[in-house]
Amino acid sequence: MDHLKEIGIKSDRYYEGRIVNLRKDTVRLADGSIATREIVEHAPAAVILPVFDDGRVALIYQYRRAVDEIMLEAPAGIIDPGEDTTAAALRELQEETGYIAGKMTPLLGAYLTPGFCDEFMHFYLAEDLSLGDTDFDEDERIETVIVTWDDLNELIVSGKIRDGKTIVAFLMAKAYLNK
Repeated sequence: MDHLKEIGIKSDRYYEGRIVNLRKDTVRLADGSIATREIVEHAPAAVILPVFDDGRVALIYQYRRAVDEIMLEAPAGIIDPGEDTTAAALRELQEETGYIAGKMTPLLGAYLTPGFCDEFMHFYLAEDLSLGDTDFDEDERIETVIVTWDDLNELIVSGKIRDGKTIVAFLMAKAYLNK
């Protein structure tokens, strides 16, 4: 598979932001030709699917400017530098929904857009939920909604949920729970 590998020649950073950085890499392909790659650098994230004992699921509505839509999605957030991924999942779940998980099960980790972004997402199943207080970031506007497991499946199948991380979280939780 070495014939697929690209060798980095040069990397230029064009933007450094609060959430993302943007760079352009010059690479040498296996045949010797030169190409450029635009890369978005993004901190890793935790994605949580909170499932109640009766099978209902807590999701959030949040406006996403990049697609100009109010999205229905699983709670998620950036993992702070040096923060344990499970601790980040617990923190993000409570911050965004108010729910505290008595049990947080890691499901998998995945890149959702590796063609241009290095963001790695850690997926979790949250169970044994109790209600606490939310603690939104100052620029977050979030509304929690509870749906049945079957409704979540239908929302995904019908295309009403188009958020990739939520779809992956559901599929992984479904496999883990054997539903």
